[in-house]
Amino acid sequence: MGKVYSLGSCACDACSAVRGRALAGKSGRCLRLVRTVRRSHRHVTGRAMVRFSVLMPCLNSAHYMPAALDTVLPQLGDDDELVVQDGGSTDGTLEVLRERRDDRIKLVSRPDGGQSAALAAALGRARGDVIGWLNAADTYAPEALACASRALAERPDAGVVIGSNTIFTDSRMIREHRPTEITRDKLLRYGCYVFSGAAFFRRHTLLDAGGFRTDLHYCMDYELFLRLAEANVRSVVVPEVLGGLRWHDASKSGSQSAGFLREAAGLRAEYGHDLSPTRRAVLTVRHRALVATTALRQSRAYSAARGIRHFR
Repeated sequence: MGKVYSLGSCACDACSAVRGRALAGKSGRCLRLVRTVRRSHRHVTGRAMVRFSVLMPCLNSAHYMPAALDTVLPQLGDDDELVVQDGGSTDGTLEVLRERRDDRIKLVSRPDGGQSAALAAALGRARGDVIGWLNAADTYAPEALACASRALAERPDAGVVIGSNTIFTDSRMIREHRPTEITRDKLLRYGCYVFSGAAFFRRHTLLDAGGFRTDLHYCMDYELFLRLAEANVRSVVVPEVLGGLRWHDASKSGSQSAGFLREAAGLRAEYGHDLSPTRRAVLTVRHRALVATTALRQSRAYSAARGIRHFR
């Protein structure tokens, strides 16, 4: 198992044994002991007693799914859940999920109307106090849920926690992205600068805002953050890295940029209704330029020129 993050700081004999077996590489016995410990008492390092529901929409994600599961499941307590809404995968995704034999995975597989519809269906099934959203190609940082729990406990007025995220490919880490609090003006100017996999929402905040818009296929995250900002939902930004965004050929913002840009422009017009047509046009052109140069901005040469830390 390598590291047992969810048992990391507990001093009880059972957890000490798990850590010892993990370090010794006895993964089979370690896994059985982790399950035994979880049945005896709930272990979630540094977390307040809130229930998490992590929403995971997916379709034919067998290649990336194991890595995502490896970052989510160790952080879940007995009362938490991974709500997987699968669109009818045929590539082995369902087998990957079922092989985990984990009753915290709440799986439904049926054809749907796309990612937004899957998210809406998953939210409808979720029972947690705090909602995370992780796409099957992306990952959580080891202490993401614990960090989000602490931040929400310290800021009861906040409806959403936002953290930093890494950007990576299958072969290398690219860079780290640090967002700021969500505001309508910044979202209209810069686009969706918050990674959904590094954001956690109070369930009532999402429900009060109306959940996910199912008419969108590319910019459902952008629209959600615009709506929350317009409703003056308070966000708290933590310095820790909470998630990892995988950049790959099938990424919607890269492989389907025309649809992505079309939806973003429509949302900019909808939520920037008080902006002049000229201002909206300038922001749209700027956004198109950012999307068109994404590959360049992910390169080592660009990072070196801008003085951005670039991971090896």
